[in-house]
Amino acid sequence: MDQAVGEALSFSPQVLPGGKTVLLTIYGQDPLWQVVALRPGGERHLVAAGAVNGQYVPSGHLIYMGESEAVLAAPFDVAEARITGPAIPLTEPVDLMYAFAASSDRVAYIPVAGQGQGDEVVWLERSGVATVAIDMTANWTQPRLSPDGTRLLLRKVGAPCELWMLDIESGSLVEVAHGRDNEEAIWSPDGQRIAYFESDSPQRMLTRRVSGQLGVETLMSGPGSGEPQSWSREGNLLVYSTRDARTNSDIWVLPMDRDAEPVRFLATEADELAPCIAPNGRWIAYSSNESGTSEVYVRRYPDTGDVWQVSASGGVAPLWSRDGRRLFYIAGTRLMEVPVEVDPTLGLGTAVQVFEGGFSLSRQRNYDLAPDGRFVVLRRVEGDAGLPELRMLVNWQEEMRRIRGGSE
Repeated sequence: MDQAVGEALSFSPQVLPGGKTVLLTIYGQDPLWQVVALRPGGERHLVAAGAVNGQYVPSGHLIYMGESEAVLAAPFDVAEARITGPAIPLTEPVDLMYAFAASSDRVAYIPVAGQGQGDEVVWLERSGVATVAIDMTANWTQPRLSPDGTRLLLRKVGAPCELWMLDIESGSLVEVAHGRDNEEAIWSPDGQRIAYFESDSPQRMLTRRVSGQLGVETLMSGPGSGEPQSWSREGNLLVYSTRDARTNSDIWVLPMDRDAEPVRFLATEADELAPCIAPNGRWIAYSSNESGTSEVYVRRYPDTGDVWQVSASGGVAPLWSRDGRRLFYIAGTRLMEVPVEVDPTLGLGTAVQVFEGGFSLSRQRNYDLAPDGRFVVLRRVEGDAGLPELRMLVNWQEEMRRIRGGSE
């Protein structure tokens, strides 16, 4: 592992037949994830970009997780340690730290809850009444409502991952970014642009106009490009996440003035994730595993060193209400709400449960809050209780042949 070029983690080693070559997953380069082959003397070459947990199986294939988070299979020359043909997706997105294992005829895996048949995008009242927002199930993630509540951004997991936009009044659904792996899209406060991250090489953080005169602008490019998380109401600050070899996941702030330099907000040896800036621009909520468990915290912006812990028994994916008087977060399968006072200093009330179960809440912020107080969430298809589930794909080579039209 070469920390000088930003590599932060290495894992999943496998010695290939012959005993002289090792497959290894590397994190921190561009692209962010890579499966590489190591040979005696330090020789190394790239096997698969945007790939995790490469596993060679005796049938002559490499099984790995791609950027779509699905398990893929590709023909593999074990002597040269190189992929020799196109990769075919075998599964829906997998969960729990790339949880899958493969042999020459079977793949066991743990799917993301609600995936496979797809999730429904629904409006959810506090009373528990749910109304379907889109008459189509898919591998939707990261719903983000425009500031005026009239449009909804969605990430559609696939190969590659796409960004779609729903006009809520008309029901029209259009693709706004495709051709590369797109994720972490957020709205500008005026609703005219979105910022998002392209995770395949070269990594880029971009803004794109979605109304009026269209256009794309690159905010960052190359290793260390940030994943946008929150845009201040005044439009002057874009809060994003990035990763460092020494300090893991960190929080930075990009002033949106032209030629302004990014400012580090929080970088410790713990993972600081999912930052969300308050409507008044004076507080940033985020999650951190500094205690050994992921919890939600709040700090002033700019940071004074003072920190308030919001959750008590686990919490991720915080979101401020539009008036800044409430803070939401995920605790397991529950959406929690905490009353907040922001002047003259921060005051936190008692957390209460908004709803629990039946919705895809894990891994990322798969919910948002509308101006009228409703939530937009992803509802698991009927029969999926949202609990971890082990699935087995049998005779996956037959699936490959079927996808390829009868030839391999």
